[in-house]
Amino acid sequence: MGTKERLIQFIAHLGLRNAEFERTCGLSNGFVQNTNDRIRRASLNQIQSAYPQLNMDWLVNGNGEMLLPEDQHPTNLTELVRIVSKLVEQGETNAEANRINAEANLKHAQNFERLISLLGADIGIEKAIG
Repeated sequence: MGTKERLIQFIAHLGLRNAEFERTCGLSNGFVQNTNDRIRRASLNQIQSAYPQLNMDWLVNGNGEMLLPEDQHPTNLTELVRIVSKLVEQGETNAEANRINAEANLKHAQNFERLISLLGADIGIEKAIG
């Protein structure tokens, strides 16, 4: 069994489709189907970052068990940085949306005030005429 077959076995173990696995790791579409026994180090790092429980020696060389014992999982700092970055990005997006909403609310309030003012003027005119 080669690296590609072991990778497919791991993905099946996770209960994922190849596309979900690729997306989670930040790999290109079709990576799993197009891979061979010589996966680039950068791709291996992305896989390890997303799935620290995967025994990389098993994946690359077929040595040991598919999964590492829990106490041997490497720290997943890359994944934490990715999550924090996404949260910061989402926060910035939310802040911009809040700014736009605040501007819209201000315009709505000004329009309501203007409408009330116009309605009040109309009522005043009717009283003077009536």
